[in-house]
Order: sequence, then structure tokens, then C-alpha cells
Amino acid sequence: MNPLFKISILLTTLVTSSCSKDTILCRNEMMEQNPVVEGLEYDDFEDRFISWDEVFSIDSTDYFVYFFSRACSHCEKLKSFMLLKIKCSENIYLVEACDEMVFTDNIDETIGVKLIEDFAIAGYPSLVEIVEGCVAKNIPGVEMIKNELTN
Repeated sequence: MNPLFKISILLTTLVTSSCSKDTILCRNEMMEQNPVVEGLEYDDFEDRFISWDEVFSIDSTDYFVYFFSRACSHCEKLKSFMLLKIKCSENIYLVEACDEMVFTDNIDETIGVKLIEDFAIAGYPSLVEIVEGCVAKNIPGVEMIKNELTN
């Protein structure tokens, strides 16, 4: 096939699709310095911040809650990745470190939990998936969180 024809098909597809430039860049997570997240901070998503007590109160059947601390070096490593995911997804909420948080060494015990009184995380960063009001996944650490949100 003629290379110019291939390019014209590609350009036509890009121009006629409903994807914005940001959407296309959101899909290209392999970019080290993704322009979509340059200059973004967690505070740019103030509508996504929830309190510890609101973790089970979101009006959605399937969502993620990301627990982080601004003082956490592991959270800092994950920051650009998470900002990209938050920008590109409507179902990720943020809980910043606070005194109310409860920690556990056995996150398996939190699977199926429906009440904040029974809930805990392993530490920062953690990502929790809530499905139909129950903890479906409680994922600690940079690599495990990246694997979960990349698949």
C-alpha cells in the first residue's frame, strides 16, 4: 500500500474521530514526560478529593480511591502516573493522608468490607477498588498500583 495513502487514512481517522488531543495522549501512557500532566497538581482535581469517612459514599457502582501523602517519596514516584489516570478517568477519587486513616498488615481482611469502621489500608500509596459498595481490591505500592491501572 502506498505510504502516503496510509498517512492520509491515519490523519482522516484522527480528524474525524471524537478523541481530543488529551484523550489521544492519555492513551499513550508510555510517554515519560506526558504533556497532559505537565503543570498539573493534585489540587487541580479538588472535585475528586473525598474524606476518609466518604470512601463508601460515592454514588457509583465501581470506582477507585487513591490514598496518598504529599510527604511520601513512593507517592511522589507515582504522582505523574496518577495525575494522568485521574485526568483520563472519571472514577478515581483521592484521599490525602489524615489522622482518621487506619492501617493494617493484612489487607486481605478488608476485601468485602462495606463500612469505614472495618476498613484499613496497608500504607501510602494505596489504591482501593469499591464495587457495589464493597472493597473488591486493596492494592498497596507503586508497581502494583501501576499494574492495576495499566491492565
